[in-house]
Amino acid sequence: MRPLLNFIIRLVLLSVLAGCSTAPTSTSSTPVVVIRVGPNPSTISTPKPLPTADPALIDISNRSPLDAPRQVNVPTQTNEVPMLTINGLPAVEVFINGSGPYRFVIDWGANIFAMSPVLAGELQLPSLGVDIMGNQNAHVALLKIDDTEFQDLTVVLDPFFSQSEEDGVLGRNVYESLLTTLDYPAQRVRWEKGQLPEPDGKGVLAYSPTEGGAPMIEIALGAQNYWAVLDTGASRWIIWPASQIDQLAFKFGPVKGNLATGPQLGVADTKMGRLSDDITFGSYTISQPIVDIIDRPEILIGSRLLKNFTVTLDQQNQRVSLTRTTTDPIIIPTATWETLP
Repeated sequence: MRPLLNFIIRLVLLSVLAGCSTAPTSTSSTPVVVIRVGPNPSTISTPKPLPTADPALIDISNRSPLDAPRQVNVPTQTNEVPMLTINGLPAVEVFINGSGPYRFVIDWGANIFAMSPVLAGELQLPSLGVDIMGNQNAHVALLKIDDTEFQDLTVVLDPFFSQSEEDGVLGRNVYESLLTTLDYPAQRVRWEKGQLPEPDGKGVLAYSPTEGGAPMIEIALGAQNYWAVLDTGASRWIIWPASQIDQLAFKFGPVKGNLATGPQLGVADTKMGRLSDDITFGSYTISQPIVDIIDRPEILIGSRLLKNFTVTLDQQNQRVSLTRTTTDPIIIPTATWETLP
C-alpha cells in the first residue's frame, strides 16, 4: 500500500511543483502571480496514439516512472554539460532513443520522469498502459545526456508539458546513483561517480528526505528552526506554507492579490512578503528574504535563491553541498510591490 500511496503523492506534487516554473508578475498596483499547476486544455496539441508495447517489453520493464533506470553508463568519471534556463529553472538537452535534442528541467523536488504526450507521440514510444491517475505510461529505451546513458526507463506522459516551454522533467530517480551538480554561476550541470565528504555543518550538509525523497535541510529563521526542501523545480526564492503564516514576522506585507490556478488548487489566493528576520543554513545567511505564501505542506527553497550557489546532491549518502565564493549575506533586491503606496 505504501508504494501506491507514494506514487499518488508524487504525481500530485509534480503538478504543483512544475507549476512554480512560471510565475509572471503583473504591472498593476496589485501584484498577481500565476502559478501554473496544470495545462490549459485549449492550448494542447492532440498527441499521436502510441504503439502498444510488446508484452515481453512490459514484463521486462515492469517499472513505474518513479523508478531508477535499469542501467546507467558514465564513460568518464565526470560528464559536464551546459545548463539551460527555462523560466528560471535549470534544464539540459537530452536525446531520447536517438532523437533530439529536447529540453528537460532538472527537478530535485520531484521523483519522477515525465514528458509531454505530444513528444511521446512524435517519438512513438511503446505504451505501457494507463496509471491510477489516468496518465499514460511509456517505455524509453535510452535517455542520453552528452555521453551519459540512462537505459530502460518508464515515463509518465503529463499533459502539463504539452503547453510548457520544457519538454519534460528529470526527477531525482533518473540520476539517483550519481552525484549531480548544478553550478548556477557557471551555468553548468555535472554528473559523476563518487560521493560528497562527511557533513561539516557549513558547506556540506546532511539532509533528511521527505516521504518522496526530496532533500530537506535544516534552516533557522530568527530563533526558530525549520526544515526546507531544496527544490530546483521551483522558480521563486522561498515558498512558505500558508498554514505557518502566523509564525512569520514581516518587514513588508504580506501583500494580497496573488493567484494560483490549477486542477488540484482550482483558483486560490496567495500572498508574498519580506520577512523581518534573516534565514540561515550552513555558513550562509539570506538577509530578510522575500517569501511566497501558498497552501502547500512544505517550505521550499527555489532556484531563484539557489542560483547564488553551486549545489551538489549525493542521494546515496543523503548529503548536499552548497558553495559560493563568499559567505556575505545574500540580499534579495527590493520588489516593485514593496515600493507601492
